[in-house]
Amino acid sequence: MTMQWSIVSEFFYRFRAFEGCCRANECFPDHPTRFLPSFTSFLSPEVYAHFYDKLPQNADLEGAVSYFKNSTNSIKEVPMARECIARLKPAHDEFFAVIGLMFWCIEALPHRQHLSDLAEKYRKQIMTELHVYYKEKLKMDDYAPRLGELLMFIQVFDVKERFQEHFENLRLLNILDDDNFIYRLQKE
Repeated sequence: MTMQWSIVSEFFYRFRAFEGCCRANECFPDHPTRFLPSFTSFLSPEVYAHFYDKLPQNADLEGAVSYFKNSTNSIKEVPMARECIARLKPAHDEFFAVIGLMFWCIEALPHRQHLSDLAEKYRKQIMTELHVYYKEKLKMDDYAPRLGELLMFIQVFDVKERFQEHFENLRLLNILDDDNFIYRLQKE
């Protein structure tokens, strides 16, 4: 596996969770358990029974519905993450800063020094631009609490292990094939 692929797959899970919760807050403000796992669908307890209506014949629909109903990821963590985002209400510039910082958060990956230096350079650039944004555009003198809350998003959405478990369960229930792109992304 290449280092680039490792960085992208690590980022994918954080980004999907963060972006899906942000869009769910906009699209479904009155439904805190809804999550947008893709651009064209939402997932919530009220649709579990119908989410996988067009499954392969050997798929375990009953097992999938049971899994979703009992999954801590879909029941407990989505409302908490959405509430965190709703409380802070990240501005457009902050949203993109968080995405950039999430992408360059590579400490958990084995990597070469030049990549670590590059990640540090880009994180520093993003933080400098946030400083300018807060000081010059928003005229904030004490933005440290706001910046701290913003940086906490990275930890809140560090969900790679839970996503990997989720996709492996879907594969075991015959919902996903071994050659599915998303399954391969998390497996590699």
